[in-house]
Amino acid sequence: MWCNLHVHNKLLRKYGITYNDALLSLHAIDDRERIYKGIDAFCLIWNNLRGWRLLSFIIKMPLIYFISKILYSYFAQWRFNKMKYCKVN
Repeated sequence: MWCNLHVHNKLLRKYGITYNDALLSLHAIDDRERIYKGIDAFCLIWNNLRGWRLLSFIIKMPLIYFISKILYSYFAQWRFNKMKYCKVN
């Protein structure tokens, strides 16, 4: 289920995710209510989409995973700084 953080802000509080952190990077929650963030959230989503599981498997390979986490972190921070709606107090 996709949740708009502007509408479902109670979910942020329930899982201890700050509004800024939610704007900064993708978050996903599995059936056991474990929280995944960043590239791990993408992998969780891809694992649940037919045709995308291979991409998740490839990203989870040790060297690729390490590089992907770094690249996503830089991208997320760049995007956060560029987007006007991410400018909150």
